[in-house]
Amino acid sequence: MPNRELTHAGCVVFRPEGSKTLFLVVSSKHDKHWVLPKGKIDTKDRTIEDAALRELKEEAGVEGKIIRPISIRAFTQKDRQIAVQYYIVEYKGETTPMEDRTVRWETADVALDLISFDETKNAFLEALDIIRSWS
Repeated sequence: MPNRELTHAGCVVFRPEGSKTLFLVVSSKHDKHWVLPKGKIDTKDRTIEDAALRELKEEAGVEGKIIRPISIRAFTQKDRQIAVQYYIVEYKGETTPMEDRTVRWETADVALDLISFDETKNAFLEALDIIRSWS
């Protein structure tokens, strides 16, 4: 993917809760799908990491710390080429979201079942493999 320009940044967000690890999923803009927080990289963003964390705050009202990037996910949407840099993000707190989305914290299996799109599922699975390797 080195020739494809990044257009979006997104997050696979996790938080420990007791003996479990929960993952963040959000509704799409029109509540038809479950997705990971992501959005367009803005010219005001200093870095791609800033874009990912900004989208996380706007869509979910969640603040986090980037742990590491995962693979870039590319797909076509309405005749546009989209290239998303996802990051594994550790939950750090909450703020007021700017968008009206439904936010859910779920176990890995439930989150995976909810996620609507294959490219998003693949990003989630990659992040999950990495997170599980830490324990």
